[in-house]
Amino acid sequence: MKKVGFFLAITFFIAHPANAQHARAYSEPGILGLRFHGPDKQAPSIVITKPAAETTRSKNGTRGLSIVPEATGEIALLGYIEDDRHIASLAINGHDIQLWGNAATKKKFGLKLKAPAPGKVIRLAFVATDKAGNTTEDAFDVTSAGFEAIADTRSGRPATLAASSPTKANYWALVVAVGEYNHPSVTDLDYPANDAKDVALTLYQNYTFEKDRILILNDPTRAELIGALADFAPSGKRPLTPNDNLLVFYAGHGHFDENYSEGYWLPSDAEKDNRANWVSNSDVQRAFRGIQAQHILLLSDACFSGSMFATRSPFTIAIEEAYKERSRKAITAGNLTQVPDRSIFKEYLVKRLQENTNTFLDAGTLYSNLKAPVTNNSPTRQRPLYGVIQQTGDEGGEFIFVRRE
Repeated sequence: MKKVGFFLAITFFIAHPANAQHARAYSEPGILGLRFHGPDKQAPSIVITKPAAETTRSKNGTRGLSIVPEATGEIALLGYIEDDRHIASLAINGHDIQLWGNAATKKKFGLKLKAPAPGKVIRLAFVATDKAGNTTEDAFDVTSAGFEAIADTRSGRPATLAASSPTKANYWALVVAVGEYNHPSVTDLDYPANDAKDVALTLYQNYTFEKDRILILNDPTRAELIGALADFAPSGKRPLTPNDNLLVFYAGHGHFDENYSEGYWLPSDAEKDNRANWVSNSDVQRAFRGIQAQHILLLSDACFSGSMFATRSPFTIAIEEAYKERSRKAITAGNLTQVPDRSIFKEYLVKRLQENTNTFLDAGTLYSNLKAPVTNNSPTRQRPLYGVIQQTGDEGGEFIFVRRE
């Protein structure tokens, strides 16, 4: 059914292909317990909340949108898609658009694009699709309506940033490197310590991570690693609040157990045939559930798996809108294959962070920028993955890096 008339769903960062059906059920919020009878014939609806769209249509079927540009020369467009069962995708002018929100039946969007010149029109053609293939199409003619003031034009900061903005948050980093193992059954790694230093230095020099909020943990045992994560919980030594954001970087051995469909990190006291001191992904999930930070981003330079991936769009997301929702996401170095000791993932992670010149960089864009070069230059053809860390409180938001001025 087609109705004439605006998601990237990121899922569990540990999902084995053999368990795909089970993982999908838990990665699609709202799907459990819902049973519909009969075919789905209702198409999704497209609602624009900012600015208000004209209710009347022109002869060619479009509606007008008159938007006040920001001093940066961009215009912001916000809205949501709603469906009676399950939203599948949204495209604008043929490009996939990222959505957020955990409800399967309602997804928000926010994007920015260059404002049209006075008297000029930008046409945006929307196509929303649900899981049954029903589509809704709508088109809007966008025009500029004057310019609004901005408090600080030197920073290039969007004028609409809310009080709970990334520019006012405290950014923390826990950088973990495991290269020397106590037991001979686990081979040592040459590069994690230097990789950790490179990442920490890049965060401090280029982004708003202060020295006293960057913690480097070299060759921790299981107890030390779990303890370092627990320190960020309300009862810990450095409890985080919704005014804090946390980045966790891990470099060291990783292992995926097909029998248990579980991934593990191997701390310095790990043994090959004894899992007692391994750190499971479930351990990490539990730790993240207890941390009250607004955003948590895991960068794991070890082998893990995921099921759904981010795509890049020519439209930038509305940073202030994506930041408002909590996030718990991961960018991992590869799928179920062994990743090399000398990290191509770390190399391009640091390179892309250093090369970025925008004030704001969201985690999804960072992933998109490093995915292809990592795969193309890896001797094992490793494929980085990006996804939600399930059951940790993710609400569809984005971790935002803020570049130093």
